[in-house]
Amino acid sequence: MKYLLVLGSLLLLSVSYGDGLRCYHCDASLTPCVSGARTCAGADERCYKGVAQAGGQNVYLAGCLAPLGCKFNIEQNYLGFPVSLKTFCCTTDLCNAAAGVRMPPLTGAALAFAWLAYLL
Repeated sequence: MKYLLVLGSLLLLSVSYGDGLRCYHCDASLTPCVSGARTCAGADERCYKGVAQAGGQNVYLAGCLAPLGCKFNIEQNYLGFPVSLKTFCCTTDLCNAAAGVRMPPLTGAALAFAWLAYLL
């Protein structure tokens, strides 16, 4: 019985949603942002988080982005002000969180279930 519960937990860990990639999204914020999740429209889009800096002020962005946009790491002067744009891209659901490590709820539930099954 214990092995059956562990096997069931492992199956839950392998479940995939079938829809497009889900990413945290925010248009522009003065603080690192994670304001809501959206499903990416394009099949090849990736989650990204980015920071643009102009004149010492940071603006944070997050959402879905085509792979070509993932290669930005620009630093230059514009009208005498230093300007930079850096992006970080990733390819798993909700991987563009603002800070810290986050675990999808289904994964956490499956791990807790496997741990309880092991104890029984």
